Amino acid sequence: MERGVSGGTSPEPIAASYSRFTAGLSRVRGYCVTEEGDSLSLAFEPWFTESGSSFAVPCMRIMFRREGEQIILERFEIEDADEPRTVNIDAAHDALQAWMDCMAD
Repeated sequence: MERGVSGGTSPEPIAASYSRFTAGLSRVRGYCVTEEGDSLSLAFEPWFTESGSSFAVPCMRIMFRREGEQIILERFEIEDADEPRTVNIDAAHDALQAWMDCMAD
C-alpha cells in the first residue's frame, strides 16, 4: 500500500554525501546496513531497539543507490505486523531530505 499524494512532476532526488551520511550513521544505534554494489539498505529492526517489546516498534527499511559520492534515497518501507507499506517519498520529500541532511552533518 502506498501512502501520500502521487502525480505531478517528481521533486529533485533525496540525496546526501555518501561518506558524510555513512559517518553520521555511526552516531546512531539500532540499525543494520547492507551494501551490495551500488545499493545500500538501512534497516531499523524492532529487535535492535531498546523498546520493552521488540514487536512494539515497526521495522523501517530504507533503500538507497550510490552514484559516485552521492547516496540517493530510492524507497522507504515500514513493516508493521508483517504488513509492508511503502511510503511515497515524493509526498514526504522535504522531511526525508531534512533527515538525510541531519545524518550527513
